[in-house]
Amino acid sequence: MSKRFLLPEKSMGVGFWESTSGAVTHHLVVKNYNIANYQVTSPSDWMGSPRDGNGVPGCYEAAVMNTLLLEECGGREDFTGIDILRTIRSFDP
Repeated sequence: MSKRFLLPEKSMGVGFWESTSGAVTHHLVVKNYNIANYQVTSPSDWMGSPRDGNGVPGCYEAAVMNTLLLEECGGREDFTGIDILRTIRSFDP
């Protein structure tokens, strides 16, 4: 019930999907009958992006800027940043 697939000598393709946490894209480049490049861009990549051309921060950066640091520690060497980590992990549990 399947049809034989012949890989082209060269081609490019992209696929888009919407997951529960955001957009997912798959990018593929074929050269000389081999996969030359394959890349997945996940929702975490979009949300973790740096500031855009207008200086607007990405989701993670904006959330961390407004996060209260409630962690108790004796000094710099004891600081783990758990409040920051919890904030970022809340986007993609």
